[in-house]
Amino acid sequence: MLPRGEIAAAILAASDDRHAEIEQQVAEGDLVVTRFTSRGHHTGVFRGLEPTGNLWTTEGICISRIKDGKIVEDWEIIHVSGL
Repeated sequence: MLPRGEIAAAILAASDDRHAEIEQQVAEGDLVVTRFTSRGHHTGVFRGLEPTGNLWTTEGICISRIKDGKIVEDWEIIHVSGL
């Protein structure tokens, strides 16, 4: 499995029309929880899979810890479908 940063880079490289939307965001103390959906067409190689042109959807939840106005830690659960 690829580290999170490499997965994000691979998804970005595999879709030249990706669009992300924040569905919900909640903050409490130093934590921010974001539920998001992103969509795009499979136009580049993704984890060895050649482009299909199909629309794909990525949904996820990210919990970020904020310190001095910056993200210092985060935890993500991401579901990729449609590739």
